[in-house]
Amino acid sequence: MMMTIRAATTHGNGMASRSGVALVTSLAILVVVGALVLGSILTTQVELAVTNNDSTSAQAQYVAQAGMQTYKAALFQAFRYIEAGGSGGGGSLLDACTNSLSGGIDFGRGSGSNDFAWVSNRIVIPQETVADVDGNPIGTYDVTILRDASNENRITIRSVGRTLAGGAGRQATATASATFVIRNSSSLEQAIFAGGGSDMRFLNGNTTIYGGVYVVGDPDDPDNVVIQSNGNLGIYNAYNKTGVGTFLRPEVQASSNLCAALRVQSGKVAIGGSTQLGTNASPLLTVAVGRGLQDISTEQGGTLDCMNNKGVCTETAVGPFDLDPDTAPKFPRLDLPPDTELCESPATWRECIQSEAAADGLVIAASGNSNAQLLAPAGLTLPATCTNFLNDAANRAAPDMRFGTTSIDCVGTLESGREVGFRYTAGTPARFETFGNINLRGFDLQFERAVEYTVLSRSSTGDVQNFANLSVEANVPNGPLGGNFRADQSFTTRATNAFPDNVLSVVAERDVDLRGGNNTYFTMPVYAGTTFRMTSSSILFGQVFADFFCTTNPGGGGGGGGGGGGTPSCATAGSPNEIVFVPTGENRAKSFRAIAPVDGVPTFTAVTYELR
Repeated sequence: MMMTIRAATTHGNGMASRSGVALVTSLAILVVVGALVLGSILTTQVELAVTNNDSTSAQAQYVAQAGMQTYKAALFQAFRYIEAGGSGGGGSLLDACTNSLSGGIDFGRGSGSNDFAWVSNRIVIPQETVADVDGNPIGTYDVTILRDASNENRITIRSVGRTLAGGAGRQATATASATFVIRNSSSLEQAIFAGGGSDMRFLNGNTTIYGGVYVVGDPDDPDNVVIQSNGNLGIYNAYNKTGVGTFLRPEVQASSNLCAALRVQSGKVAIGGSTQLGTNASPLLTVAVGRGLQDISTEQGGTLDCMNNKGVCTETAVGPFDLDPDTAPKFPRLDLPPDTELCESPATWRECIQSEAAADGLVIAASGNSNAQLLAPAGLTLPATCTNFLNDAANRAAPDMRFGTTSIDCVGTLESGREVGFRYTAGTPARFETFGNINLRGFDLQFERAVEYTVLSRSSTGDVQNFANLSVEANVPNGPLGGNFRADQSFTTRATNAFPDNVLSVVAERDVDLRGGNNTYFTMPVYAGTTFRMTSSSILFGQVFADFFCTTNPGGGGGGGGGGGGTPSCATAGSPNEIVFVPTGENRAKSFRAIAPVDGVPTFTAVTYELR
């Protein structure tokens, strides 16, 4: 009996134990499942929150970028409007790097609204709203435009975007910020603007250029070396010539920022020796050459690093040519239409020069071994001494006008009482006065003495102007006679009307030779259809346009009063001389300014971009 009872008792306890284990197990499973469900719910809620936050943050970034892009476009449009002659803006024409937005930004472009002035180098735009495609507001942005105090062409747009507060009070903020260099890259804004540029391979020795250098090059020969720099060649963004002479206005005897850049559209640049492009303190805006780094060689000892006494110092990375080839500046040719506002197609540049001189000035032609012809103005009587001088020059096999020890008066009076022509008064220095624009065809022109010039012309409405154009052409387009300009000593303005208040631009169909040596100065914008040469230790204030450019003693080549066509060679070694870019703004003859569009080539280069 006892065994039976024990057996039954043992059997009943096993069943209860198994039931308890099952209950505990079930409860544990329920807990685990509940935890998993709860975790899944929490994960889903977190993911939803993250998704919402991401969506809100992305929306804030969109709003911030909308503000930045809106005012990026508006800023460039306002810049182009003023560059094209619109009202507003400001800045001195004597400062090579003055930005036309320096007086403020007219976002309304003449409408009288949205005109903002700089306050402590910043402009704060009132808050604006961004809407979706259905017109529902999704956020607001606050835009601030900041100007670099040391470089007014460097402008930053900062846009802070905010979403509208959601039902749970969620709101996100993002900031889009971009810095741009806004500049006009017109051909008229360069120290040197070269066409073919192949003779610039001799731009070496101790040549120093203060201002931008632009070479068009030959797109069919991108491997041609257009600049081969050796020695102590320097292209700089600042200069100080204080006290150089009274022929130069004090305001342009120094500049801390010329907005200089080196651009080569087609061709290669070889940097050697102690070549220095920009400095740490005043870097170039950019060095943009052909296809990029493959077109820049440092095999002759140069470096692309920015060092104290050599190398390349730029605000942006060295890279390929950075302008649109279709709108990039073209080298002006006398027999091609500039197709600009001041010389509209189909008129060629030559025709615009000639018509300007005929309307206000003097046009004289020579064909060799015969008397000179007065082509314009009709009915003008010149002094007998002038007629003899012109005929003597025209009757030479290679007609040339030489101004040396004899004074020449070639000024006539129109029926209106206005004087036109030129007058040379021999002396030390000599004086050269022009009344209107002078167009000489078939002559070479040579000044044997140091000259101080003064200029007086009239606009189409009769207003007095202190600028004119002196053009020296071949007897017929690309003909065998004439087209060269040569100055053997200094050729500058007078102290009583200093450069660039008084400007005589020189256009030569063939060559321009500037000679003289130590303490020789020239003040003028100059164009050479073939070659520009400049002798040792001389300085030109103004700018140079030349198909080919070399800095060497010019006696080794033809042209410049010595006659000769073609492309004269440069010597294999350069000379220590200087080109200093001095802007003359509208103080240039209309026909000279006609080589570039009125609004130039506005450029908008992004330097930095950040979105956070």
